[in-house]
Amino acid sequence: GTDGSTVNVLDTNGDRVPGTTAAVVTGGQWTTTGTYADDAAVAQTVNVNQVTGGAGRGEETVNFTLPVNTVLGAPSITSPTEGQTVVGDRVTFTGTGEPGAYIGLLTVPTAALDEVSANARAAAEPADPADDILVDENGQWSVTLAFAPNAYTTVAIQSTVPAPTEVDQISAPSEPVSFTLTAAPAAVAPGAATPPAANAGNSLASTGVDGTAFIGLSALLMLGGAALLVVRKRRAQLS
Repeated sequence: GTDGSTVNVLDTNGDRVPGTTAAVVTGGQWTTTGTYADDAAVAQTVNVNQVTGGAGRGEETVNFTLPVNTVLGAPSITSPTEGQTVVGDRVTFTGTGEPGAYIGLLTVPTAALDEVSANARAAAEPADPADDILVDENGQWSVTLAFAPNAYTTVAIQSTVPAPTEVDQISAPSEPVSFTLTAAPAAVAPGAATPPAANAGNSLASTGVDGTAFIGLSALLMLGGAALLVVRKRRAQLS
């Protein structure tokens, strides 16, 4: 700003952000610190204005995001394990979490991570979502889902409520787990022709959703892109 000017940081109602003071510009720089309540909205907007000699001399509107205060730590996935090959048309997922918490499970074909993360909300609208996945009193959870043969990557998220409405009501995603599902060998009678291989596409029998299964927490529809971004970054670090 302009040396000697006063800078004010105001919220969208025109009130000074709590904790901030009228900052004086010195050497072209100014600073002030605001404090937000724990339950404040994650998305924030402030208006920063400069007053020089009793008159306004410019203003800026700034949008920013507060750090997310998650209510729970990340859950874990204990099965399948990283790199495991599962045979059949169903996968049993197990893991650990906070007793009484609700688990959201996001499973995506590994080859489609980039595409799905960019279109997660549009691509994942199952008509009949699975029942809530609850962590039992021993901190364990489990669910069995049907899939088509493919290579998949999955992450889990947990919350203290079944349908969280705020980002900060949901934990960070678990460590991602990549696994491969292969069809069980078909029983062939002696002398019979071998049937053709099953379609190894992305259609998921459990939801009818092409390529993406969002199971459990409804908020995963909102957070799917963020969770998948974490998956891609961690996979890149591992490689």
